[in-house]
Amino acid sequence: MAGHEDNVIETQGLNHWFGTGEARKQALFDINLQFPRGSLSVLMGPSGSGKTTFLTLIGCLRDVMDGSVQLLGHEMNGATRATNERLRKRSGFIFQAHNLHESLTAMQNVMMG
Repeated sequence: MAGHEDNVIETQGLNHWFGTGEARKQALFDINLQFPRGSLSVLMGPSGSGKTTFLTLIGCLRDVMDGSVQLLGHEMNGATRATNERLRKRSGFIFQAHNLHESLTAMQNVMMG
């Protein structure tokens, strides 16, 4: 997929599953999204709908199984460990259980993300 320079994140045909054979559980089904630079996006859904799986994929915390994820113009499907590490350093990720540092201000906590 040829990424668009104005998109920070772009996914096409993204699928993800856990397990194999009879135990295989599909978590993401053919996700096609674009997140333009400077935009604000909200990801909502019920528990178990794949939000965390999606976020860990676009945050370079999980390998892409099927489909395309482009982060900052780099294809993540088949990316090397070095590419993943380099891109993680250029992006921030705050987990739901965020474990904030009480001694830091909100801005300092965000800057550490």
